[in-house]
Amino acid sequence: MTGPEEKDSEITGGRKKCMRQEEERFFQIIFEKNSHVLFRYICGQLNNDRETAKDVLNDVWEVLVVKFETVADLEGEEMTKWLFCVAKNKIKNQRRKHYYQNEVSYTQYQKENRNEGEAGATAEIEERMVMQNCIQNLNPMDQRIFWGRAYGFSYKELSGFCKKSEQALQCQYSRAIKKLQGMMSQEISLTRA
Repeated sequence: MTGPEEKDSEITGGRKKCMRQEEERFFQIIFEKNSHVLFRYICGQLNNDRETAKDVLNDVWEVLVVKFETVADLEGEEMTKWLFCVAKNKIKNQRRKHYYQNEVSYTQYQKENRNEGEAGATAEIEERMVMQNCIQNLNPMDQRIFWGRAYGFSYKELSGFCKKSEQALQCQYSRAIKKLQGMMSQEISLTRA
C-alpha cells in the first residue's frame, strides 16, 4: 500500500510534468513565430556572418529559457519586443568581443634587451617580479578573475563563483589586462631609467 506522502509526491510530480509540457509547448510556439525573423535581424547586424548569427540566436533562446518564468506573461508583440531587445544586447556583446584583450605577455616590454644566457634569464625574472607586483596592485575582483583565468577556469565557471554574467567577466578581465599592461610598461620604464 502506498502512504499519503507517496500519493502527494506522485500528484506533485504529475503537476510538474504537466507544467513542463505546457512550458515546452509555449516555448515551441514562441520559437516558431520568432526564430526566422530574429535570425535575419541578427545576421544583418553581424554583416551576414551566419555562423556567429546562429551562436547569438542560441544565446537569445538560452536567455528566454533562463528567464522564462518572468517573461511568460508577455504576449504577442511584447514578447517579440523583448526577444529583439535581448538580441540587440547579445549583438553588442558579440561586437565587443573583438576589443577584448585576453593575454599579457610580460616579455613584450623588453624584447630589445633580450640576450641569450644569464642576461636573458635575469631580465625574465625581473619582468616576472614586476608583473607579480602589478597584479597585487589590481583590485581584489580583478585579481580573482585574472588568477581564475590563469589557472584555466572558464568564464562560465568563474561566473558562478563571482556572481556575474560571463559577458561582464569577459569585459572586466579585458579591462584588468589593459590596466596590468599599463602598470607593467610604466614600472619597466621606471626601472630602465
